[in-house]
Amino acid sequence: MGGIDFYPTTSSMGEMIDEKQLVSNVEVNDEEVNTKISASLPWSEVKKFESLAINSIGSEMKIDGFRPGKIPANIVRQKVSNAFIEDRMAREAITEGYQILIRRHELRGVGQPEVNITRLQPDENIEFSITIANFPTIELPDYKKIAADINKKPIETTATNKELEDGLDHLREQWDISEKYQELLQAADTDEQKQAINPSEIKVDKKDWPKLDDDFAKKIGGFESVGSFKESFKKNLEVNKERQEIEKRQAVIIEKIQEQSTIRVPSLV
Repeated sequence: MGGIDFYPTTSSMGEMIDEKQLVSNVEVNDEEVNTKISASLPWSEVKKFESLAINSIGSEMKIDGFRPGKIPANIVRQKVSNAFIEDRMAREAITEGYQILIRRHELRGVGQPEVNITRLQPDENIEFSITIANFPTIELPDYKKIAADINKKPIETTATNKELEDGLDHLREQWDISEKYQELLQAADTDEQKQAINPSEIKVDKKDWPKLDDDFAKKIGGFESVGSFKESFKKNLEVNKERQEIEKRQAVIIEKIQEQSTIRVPSLV
């Protein structure tokens, strides 16, 4: 009879269904992404929801002379067909039955379940099915082996002479740019002119870079000599080089794990 929406049960009497009368069986599809519950309930259990269904229908009606939610049951019966009331009774019963079935079969799902009434005939058992989207499952590969294979090769952290030379050149260039930037700020007359100065647009000539000598070493960090500064600078380069290699390997490990993982996502989600 097609999918239905749940109607919130507003009874203050607790559960009205006799659980023993609610017959059900569970089947999980081949890929284990959806669980389907097939169930049946005697009409005598559905009849327990007659008053609740009529009150629910009445709360949605607008009739002159009656306040919303205060329409008598006999008036509601006059305005709607028995089939409409029976359909609402079934929906109310299924709403409560759903909670019982979830608890009975210890199911955990995501999203809105798909509910279908497959048989609705007064004075006979109603039959319905509920399909629940299971939580997505992820099958991981042997990630420890992946990590071990990638980390098998030792990390080369020693800074080469070229890396050291390039790093020192970059530092001297940035130092010169910083000094030029400060000079431009001091020469600016207004805040607007200062804000218009962009350090990234400042061009400097290599011949103007500070000389790599003891004086520069003292300025840059209080080193006693250019030799001690270079030694410290090289150690920092090697620390950064190791960190970058570790981050690179971690990214490769994650990529390999993602490529070899299997993710099953329910069709209802």
